[in-house]
Amino acid sequence: MKKDLCCTTDFMDNLLSPRGHEHGLEANLFDFRPEHIDALMAYCAGIGATRHEWLALGGLSPFYGPNSPLDYDVLHIACEASHRHGMRFDTVLKPFEGGWYGHGTNGKLPLSLPRPEGAACIECIDGLVCGVRSSIVEHPEMQFERDPADLADPGGAVRVIRLINRSDAETGLADATFAIWFSRDGTGRSIETYDGPINVEETVEYRPQLPYHEQSARIVSLTNLRIPADASHIIVRCEKEGAVALENEIHQVVELENDAGASIPAFPAPGPITEAVIGRWRRKAALDPYLSLPEVRSVLDDDAALAAHVEAANRLRTKCLGANPTQIALKSGEEGELVIMRGKPRYVDSVLNPIYPEVREHWLDMVRLCLERDVDGVNIRVQDHNYAFEPWAFGFNPPTMERMEHPDNMAEAAKINGDAYTSFLREAAKLVHDAGKDFGVHVYSTMLGTDERPGVWWMTLIPELQIEWQWETWIREIADYVEFRGAFTLRPESVKRAVDRIGLVARQAGKKFIYQSSRAADVVSFDGPHDHLAWEIENIVRNHPDINIYNLYETACFTRFDEKGEMKGSTAVADLVRKLV
Repeated sequence: MKKDLCCTTDFMDNLLSPRGHEHGLEANLFDFRPEHIDALMAYCAGIGATRHEWLALGGLSPFYGPNSPLDYDVLHIACEASHRHGMRFDTVLKPFEGGWYGHGTNGKLPLSLPRPEGAACIECIDGLVCGVRSSIVEHPEMQFERDPADLADPGGAVRVIRLINRSDAETGLADATFAIWFSRDGTGRSIETYDGPINVEETVEYRPQLPYHEQSARIVSLTNLRIPADASHIIVRCEKEGAVALENEIHQVVELENDAGASIPAFPAPGPITEAVIGRWRRKAALDPYLSLPEVRSVLDDDAALAAHVEAANRLRTKCLGANPTQIALKSGEEGELVIMRGKPRYVDSVLNPIYPEVREHWLDMVRLCLERDVDGVNIRVQDHNYAFEPWAFGFNPPTMERMEHPDNMAEAAKINGDAYTSFLREAAKLVHDAGKDFGVHVYSTMLGTDERPGVWWMTLIPELQIEWQWETWIREIADYVEFRGAFTLRPESVKRAVDRIGLVARQAGKKFIYQSSRAADVVSFDGPHDHLAWEIENIVRNHPDINIYNLYETACFTRFDEKGEMKGSTAVADLVRKLV
């Protein structure tokens, strides 16, 4: 069954990804000129694409408008190029993505960096988030807020630290020696050695955690402590040679208790800042309104100065996070240090809650910006890359709680926030339809129900917050087309279940249904092989009666500059798509 083909460009990935510079060219954000965008569009049209989707970076990108650092309005140029090559052009807006992010848990900037008044950044308990839109800087309280009951600190010195293993397996730590340090300023510049008593106890107790059954947890307790009440961070290191202490999900690994036996809110600090993250900061410096400030740029351009900030910040970063940032595996020695923050993040960084009318109006301004570029459609994608550990705890902003009959009921909070978001979509669709354009929405597999795969929520990123995703209403009453996103990591039968369910609603509503490629790891390979891509097209997309359009995601994976600095597309991907789509 023949399908239409769409291609997606996330322009920031095209700019920053080393995949675009595999021929020894120095990565340069300003390599992309209008002629390169035209060549990119020509390639997409040449492989059969009839439509193009362009991620608009939250809608208020520095690339759009007369002050673009590239000296041209990227959205305008891309729209013209897409039309010139016979493709319709839709922008994809991510209203929830309000700031730069780091892949993993280590992307935040050190708290010690300069922060001039009005700088486009926000301070969080574990670092700075930069590139934040002015609306968030001015109104941080409008971000998704944690349940206030979850933040209440009873005060007092820390008397007990409990480290919880997810099983009752022996840890070998009953006779271990632990060392503790602490910081009062949160920057890592001032570290104090704890020289008080440390007693070590090991017990087996029940904790309700995955795997969810009658298996108790083994708990290593450091007791008789006297860690000052004003210590913002506590560094714990096991000194037993070769010990592997425990493993658990990040939000369940530690508990703190004060002198009175009351529980203190606590959370592990993020992972260390890596060279790769530092390189990303420097590549973004010319584009980011915070990183480009003279006071900040002077630090980024000075290796010694930046190293001092990073070294201090990393002293207060957990060293034992695994490849999955939702897991901790505490080991012995410095590389296994666990850093405990007293307190928990209050907000989901740079993610605004639609419960506020001001937020919805701000998002509508983003839609208006796209319509001014004469796009053919606006597609709203629910996603953010600033990971929210314990996402279920967020969405309890005061306006939400004022409308709740029972202030701790998650479903009430989700319904109230979800109604507000759907209201935004209705208003946005009216703007788009009044302009004679099409309106689309993204739907994720996780919107269909809770998914307990370890770490899946940080891959889908936003759907687990307390907001009801009323996706059937969006398709039936609001959107002109719907796009499925989120096949990555799902079993084939789970993908089919999601596609069948969403596709059925789209078919009944008479709406077009777009399937977005899962962007498996082999798609990143410019020359191939692309076995998963071929399997996906052949087995999921090609013969599914409800899928109208296949979206090849994204052009940063299959286009790049060649040795002459010219934009080229992958022949391997072109041959595959022409054959199967």
